[in-house]
Amino acid sequence: MQSLRMFALAAGLAVVGFFSAPAPSLAVTQSNITLCINRRNGAIKGINTACKPAQVNVTWVPSGLTGPQGLQEPAGPQGPAGSVGLTGPTGPTGLTGAQGPQGPTGPIGPTGPAGLAGSNGVQMEVLSGGTWGVTNAGFGTSVPINVDGSPTFMGPGNSSKLVQAAVAVPFAADPVLGGTLSHLNVVVDQNPGPNGHFEFEVCINSNCDTGLRCAVTNTSSSSCSDLIDMTAISDGDVVSVVGRSIGSPANEADAAWSMVLTRTFPPPPVE
Repeated sequence: MQSLRMFALAAGLAVVGFFSAPAPSLAVTQSNITLCINRRNGAIKGINTACKPAQVNVTWVPSGLTGPQGLQEPAGPQGPAGSVGLTGPTGPTGLTGAQGPQGPTGPIGPTGPAGLAGSNGVQMEVLSGGTWGVTNAGFGTSVPINVDGSPTFMGPGNSSKLVQAAVAVPFAADPVLGGTLSHLNVVVDQNPGPNGHFEFEVCINSNCDTGLRCAVTNTSSSSCSDLIDMTAISDGDVVSVVGRSIGSPANEADAAWSMVLTRTFPPPPVE
């Protein structure tokens, strides 16, 4: 035990002596430094020499100089891609951008399929005529509704004759769908008086019993109408209105009439 204490003391004194006591001038080298220290009094007895039995050998390894920088090794291979991180929160909505310019007109699209066939077309016309014609253009003088019961035929336009063929006018209609006459209205400039009346009826060709008729029947009346009945016409039929007195009317009268001609036509073919 005493030997160990002596060794520790000698080592401590050697270190203190080495850093605090003036040391012999030595060349700085990179080799270890060996000290021989007296066991009894800690005096340094030798440097880098073989120590005697009564001396303690203490070796000091000084730090070496910094060596040169090593060679740069090539970069290692790229590591595998990391896993996808969590989706971050949605950011705030940005401001609305300015409206862009209008684009060019696109090309014309393909022609669409043909449409469905349309429904039949309806053409409505108002026909009118009477006895108030004048003597011109070769038509002669129109005749009124006579008190003797003879028929007076009135065609479309202001003309009236005692013969139907002189005033009847042909009308065109679809050969299949044809047309109708309706809404007969008549006015006279004199009422017939208390002892008779005036009758008016639509004639188709030579048929003057078509059912489309009306009568002026008393002293206070100057018009009549039939807004319920109608009669059919075909393509090329001639139309007129006949007026006659019934009984013993006191007055002759000029008359004016109107009615509605309705013609139906099929739609044009689908192209």
